[in-house]
Amino acid sequence: MVSVYYSPAYVGSGYSFDTTRKAGWIAESLSESPIPRIELVEPDPLTRDQVAAIHDSGYIRAIETGHPRDMAESQGFVWDAGLWPMVLASNGGVVAAALAALERGIAGSLSSGLHHARNKIGSDEAHHSHLRSLSMTLEQSKGRGHDSGLLGPVETRAAA
Repeated sequence: MVSVYYSPAYVGSGYSFDTTRKAGWIAESLSESPIPRIELVEPDPLTRDQVAAIHDSGYIRAIETGHPRDMAESQGFVWDAGLWPMVLASNGGVVAAALAALERGIAGSLSSGLHHARNKIGSDEAHHSHLRSLSMTLEQSKGRGHDSGLLGPVETRAAA
């Protein structure tokens, strides 16, 4: 069975365009017309502390509260109260899928928009701090601790 992680919180932000809605469309399609050996699984959202291990506290506060507005919207989304839960859920899904893939060989998440975050501010350009976050989580889960935050080839790490 292949676990595909999804939570309704993935689409909870009021900012609506195809990227913020497609996860819901795909999940609805999978529920209405299941694909054999694919199961939708609701992940645990990340905690504030997990996000704080990567991101600046001012940036986190802005995404949670909407203030200062320019920082809260620096990733390109119009801020609303659904943004913070969306961030926690979507990132939780990526981490859950990565851990499941290491354990079972394959998994996925219907998460999107993760490439807009940097350490202290968002960006409407593609940046990859989520990979650093994910690699820290994976390295810690394997007892490796945290060094550079770079995972390297997943095949190499998964086989180690």
